[in-house]
Amino acid sequence: MKRFGFSLFVFLLSCAASNASVTYTFADNQAWEQSADPFSVITGTLGFSVTLPDFITDPFMDIFPDQISNCLIPVSSWNVTCGVAILDQTATGVYVDMGTSAGGALSDDVFFAGATLTQFGSYSFGNASLVITDPPDPPASIPEPATWGLLCLGLGLFSWSRTVRRG
Repeated sequence: MKRFGFSLFVFLLSCAASNASVTYTFADNQAWEQSADPFSVITGTLGFSVTLPDFITDPFMDIFPDQISNCLIPVSSWNVTCGVAILDQTATGVYVDMGTSAGGALSDDVFFAGATLTQFGSYSFGNASLVITDPPDPPASIPEPATWGLLCLGLGLFSWSRTVRRG
């Protein structure tokens, strides 16, 4: 019985740990000059949000468009889509480079002195911000009556088998 209790405890701990994740959110609000048309200046926020299973430990991390969950691109006359975001951790801070692609190119290079990618926090530099958060847990669901019925049936069968084994 002690082994069963210890196994159940380890299983529950592993289930709780599997839900951990980290969200990196970058935003920079300034005037942008499009490389395809140097006379076209637009203003707005350029940024991204990405949720990963754990903190970034690789000092040079590429985040590809299919990983980005929220892409902020200023409205423009060009067809601009999210490109690759690069999070580069150095000894003195974090370097963020966000590029966009297709038809025009906007890019942003920001260095957050003293920032680290391995702890929660908020960092700012000029109009730019980098926020590292723990996303909220999803609300607990209430089991349906059929689930409760199966649970009771399983516990009943378990108790019955233990009683039969003793008798």
